Amino acid sequence: MEKNVNSGETKSVVEICDLLVSSMSKHLNGIECYTDMKNAGYSKSGWGEWAGAYAELSIERAIQRHNLSEDVAFYQDRTKNGMDLDLKFPKLNFFGDIKTHSTTSSAILGNDMDTIEKYFQENPEGHIYYLVFNFKFSKDSEHNYEVTHFWNDMLGKSNRNSYGRRMKHDGTLTGAELLDINAETCKNLDTFKQGRNSNGRPRKRKVMIKSRNIDSFCIKKWNFPSCDEE
Repeated sequence: MEKNVNSGETKSVVEICDLLVSSMSKHLNGIECYTDMKNAGYSKSGWGEWAGAYAELSIERAIQRHNLSEDVAFYQDRTKNGMDLDLKFPKLNFFGDIKTHSTTSSAILGNDMDTIEKYFQENPEGHIYYLVFNFKFSKDSEHNYEVTHFWNDMLGKSNRNSYGRRMKHDGTLTGAELLDINAETCKNLDTFKQGRNSNGRPRKRKVMIKSRNIDSFCIKKWNFPSCDEE
């Protein structure tokens, strides 16, 4: 039986994330995740990056399951000056974001750098927490494009191989990390430049945290070595 927490006391971000991490499935399969998201009527069920979409759905379910809605809530303000992040900790007035990270990737890509910089200019004592789930993914191209074909059929696409070179087949959770971006650690962020739009204007810069610099932000780690060895 899962632990149900509703004491009425303000929980720390670490306490909240302990519960969220405990609810994440250790093994994800692309077809199973797409099927679950579609059956649930989830708005992001058509994403090519199914692991990221499913992680968000899993966290949304975990918030409800653990009665954490007063401590953490989904919050995606996509207005011009809004904070386009996944989470808000209303009692603490801090923000957060959910990330799925491949163990083979050298960096974690975050949100628009302008948004982050503006937040800390206005909230020098504020915090933005990245809850990062590290997965060992296998490529769908190594599994006869099973997920690719399922996804394209689900969306009614004529090209069943669309997105096949980038599609993931399944993932095994090897660990998770809670990263704290604040006015001090913000100085250790790198910037990812996305190039230019079709009109020639430069795209917005994005936050980038290189794997070798993660310890500069990390305040909690969860390891699942038994999953990694499978």
